[in-house]
Amino acid sequence: MNPIYAINDYVWNVLRQELGWTKINNKVPVLPSREQPEFEGQTKPYLIYKGSRETGRGELSPVRLGVVQYMIYASDIAATQSTPSKSSTSQISAAIDLIDNALNRLDESGMDINRNAYNPQNPRHAAFNGTHVTWTRIIDTDTPDPSENEGGKAVGYISIRYQYSVAEKAYTVLY
Repeated sequence: MNPIYAINDYVWNVLRQELGWTKINNKVPVLPSREQPEFEGQTKPYLIYKGSRETGRGELSPVRLGVVQYMIYASDIAATQSTPSKSSTSQISAAIDLIDNALNRLDESGMDINRNAYNPQNPRHAAFNGTHVTWTRIIDTDTPDPSENEGGKAVGYISIRYQYSVAEKAYTVLY
């Protein structure tokens, strides 16, 4: 199992609970870059991810490293009677700050990701079997400058490094 899925599931739950993010067209708005065209016309914020895993430690090493990059997109939302106007830059900044706070706590973040992934109430918990995120930390962030966004779509960036272990294969040690 790719640990990015466990991290994404945790990030989605944090965004949903803390910022009120909702599904878009019945899809979770945390999606791989290849699905970005489906969300191009959206005004609600959404997150595009791309990740990589290091292979330098070898297949037999149970501890591995990886990086996931999030691009957060939003468009200005006009005010309605029930909700005030929210600028795309403020939506993105709030999401980046929240992800930064959630994932920049090293092993505490790893524990929270694993708690979320293996929670029996999480409908996807069985899919994470064998993956354990050890820690996460933020490498870099970039929030949009309000002067660069004139009523259109804005984008922000956050990059996360993580360590994980897998138990996907059983090895026999011969002496």
